[in-house]
Amino acid sequence: MFLLFNSLCLMPRASGLLLAALLLVLAAAPAQADDANAEANRLFVQAVHLTQRADTTYDPREAVKLLRGADQLLKKVVSAYPQSAIAVQLSTHQLVGDFDITEFEARIRALSCEPGNYVEDFLSEYGIANGTGPLTEACFLYRMESLLVPPDPPISRAQADWLNVAVAYHLNGQSERARGIILPYLAILRKNSTGEAQESYPLLARALLLTGARDQAQEVADRMGDCAGRLSYMRDALKAALARGEADAAKTLADQIRTYADTNQCAWQQGIAVQALALTGREKDAEALYGKILAHQFEGVNGDDKDRNTPPELAVAAAMGGEPATALNFTRTVMEHDPAVVPAVMEHLGARGEVAAAHDFIGDLKDPSRKAFALAALIGAMAVKDEKAATPWMEELQAIQAGSLSTSDQVLVLAAAARAEKILYKDDRWRQSFQSALNAVERADESAKPALIVNLAAALAYIKAGRGVLD
Repeated sequence: MFLLFNSLCLMPRASGLLLAALLLVLAAAPAQADDANAEANRLFVQAVHLTQRADTTYDPREAVKLLRGADQLLKKVVSAYPQSAIAVQLSTHQLVGDFDITEFEARIRALSCEPGNYVEDFLSEYGIANGTGPLTEACFLYRMESLLVPPDPPISRAQADWLNVAVAYHLNGQSERARGIILPYLAILRKNSTGEAQESYPLLARALLLTGARDQAQEVADRMGDCAGRLSYMRDALKAALARGEADAAKTLADQIRTYADTNQCAWQQGIAVQALALTGREKDAEALYGKILAHQFEGVNGDDKDRNTPPELAVAAAMGGEPATALNFTRTVMEHDPAVVPAVMEHLGARGEVAAAHDFIGDLKDPSRKAFALAALIGAMAVKDEKAATPWMEELQAIQAGSLSTSDQVLVLAAAARAEKILYKDDRWRQSFQSALNAVERADESAKPALIVNLAAALAYIKAGRGVLD
């Protein structure tokens, strides 16, 4: 009874203490928030002051030191005071007064074009650890990105220029920057139903696949309702599996490609199934399917109608199957509306030793950039087996380079030369060609720059991966 009485007596007192403690916490919360905002503001002001000092020094070492200090302060604002107003603005890339965090980050990446170990130590924190200077991949990527117009939100379509640059960033070891470019494009998935934005899905799925986000890539691929997009993605996935040394996974994908093409009546893209079988070492199956497609594709078709009924993928399949005459005839038919077929066919003919036929075809090409990329593909295929035999074709490519070219053709020919030089030579001369290509892009019309960057990024991706990963 005594204990019960004491408990009853203590209850109001305990409740009062609890209430008092609660009031103290509530009273302290605004004070703590004020303290966090005040400290975040103080650090931010210091960071801005350091960037302003970096603007006024002629000493590059001092500028890097000041920018590194500013970067550390801004990171501390976000990590130590995430609830502060400024941390929220920095994290969401909003303007803080006149300070633009996006511009600041671009300025950090611009340092990749500065030579010197004092820069490399800093940029390693940004995943840029492969050396710095005007002839490095990190500098090339920064310059490409700076030549593009940032996409305005809300993003409604995929853009090959930005996504190709993202893939090249990833292949250069700068995966965080690659993700930063690709992530906004995922809004396309959230804002469209399954049947919409079909033209964007192949580009987005390929970029995700080639940057290691395979699950997300498959999610995008599952939305593709057309044969061309779905089968092209599956072929890209097969090539990626082969590059990783996953032969069994590649064979499974080849079977899936054939099944999908048959089930969905993808007559125009059956050539992809032939390619898939050939890539996974099933030449006899590939030849049988190719013959079946060829007989069916042109059944009852003659003359100009036959030209219009030639699928581009069939030209590549013919080149892989050792039918050079047929492959080249098909290529002549389709190359005007699908230029990427030309280097693909040249590469496969070169790999099979059909060099004379491929070279004769290249000699008939009039467009200098198309001719340059065809030569680069042939050189790449030949150099694997016989570098000396490929050297004369490199001289032809250099002759094109020395000719009178438009600015756009100059960019593309130099990109093709850089790609060929990387394969053929053991030195870094390709870097000079690539730098010259970027210099030419800067002189090009604004409207031409996105398409030129698409090709430059694809060339750099080829150089980094050692194979064609982007058209």
